[in-house]
Amino acid sequence: TQIRGIVCGASNFSVGEHVVVAEPGVTLPGDFTITSRETYGHVSDGMAVAAKTLKWHGIDLTMSTRAYDIQVWPNATKGFFKLKKKIPSILEALNIG
Repeated sequence: TQIRGIVCGASNFSVGEHVVVAEPGVTLPGDFTITSRETYGHVSDGMAVAAKTLKWHGIDLTMSTRAYDIQVWPNATKGFFKLKKKIPSILEALNIG
């Protein structure tokens, strides 16, 4: 996994919206190829694509949440070491521990 900086100035995104990231080299509908480039004074290494934009092009997304996602994500807001303390109770809640 590589961390990428994505710059977005679009107004069709809302706080907390789930997005798909199109990495450089991906060609979107309409023959629009994503490149790494400078925009708004920063390098954008890809493009955030709103789920509703994909839907307009006939691409549906499915959100999949696993049982351990539900247990882990609420505890993963302050870094690994705070999460590490919760691992025993998470494993117990998942009937693994």
